Amino acid sequence: MAYVIKSYAKTIGEHTKEIKIYLIDASETILPGTSPYIIKNTQERLEKLGVKILTNAFITKVEKDKIIFKSGETLEFCFMIFTGGIKASLLNEAVECEKNRINQFIANQTLNINNTQDVFAIGDCVEIRDEQDNILPPTAQTAERSAEYVAKVIRNRIDGEESEPFSANVMGMFVALGGNYAVGELFKIIKVRGYMAYLLKKIITKAYYIGLKLRVNTGFKNRIKETQV
Repeated sequence: MAYVIKSYAKTIGEHTKEIKIYLIDASETILPGTSPYIIKNTQERLEKLGVKILTNAFITKVEKDKIIFKSGETLEFCFMIFTGGIKASLLNEAVECEKNRINQFIANQTLNINNTQDVFAIGDCVEIRDEQDNILPPTAQTAERSAEYVAKVIRNRIDGEESEPFSANVMGMFVALGGNYAVGELFKIIKVRGYMAYLLKKIITKAYYIGLKLRVNTGFKNRIKETQV
């Protein structure tokens, strides 16, 4: 939105000067759980586009045209987009085990819950931390890697082999930031921003889509063969 306002200010007219965009986050930074490079460059890009960023800002109440913060301060608004994050499925409530404040399971190093070897938790229903003990954002990448890991652990146990603890580091992340601009990081080594990051994001998205399509088609064809047999 900020990019559109800035790019088309002459077309939209003088009213754009009255528009102010705020990004409010209760965490210490925006994009908590991502790398310092992503956070820093995303914030710089947003501020350059005129976005006002408020961190450590806890919202206690939202009225018709006013936001009330825990500090007692208020912010008037005419349009609000609320992205409150994820909350674990209600199914989690039916399972008695340790959980965090958003009802996610607390698992051990092999993603088992309740100190059992037969019950695993993967994806958004479980809290997953990296090697620095930071909670990872619930992305598709983390969900897929946890699923693949659990499948391998089950196979190893059937074969009587030991499994290494789950390594939950984020392999990479790209954030689109208006127009042909993005910020990205791969394997903690490749760090890009601007148009190059935008192109890489498009290539990675396309490659992911093709890979997903191939996997779905392979599973579908195998299912047909099993049915025929």
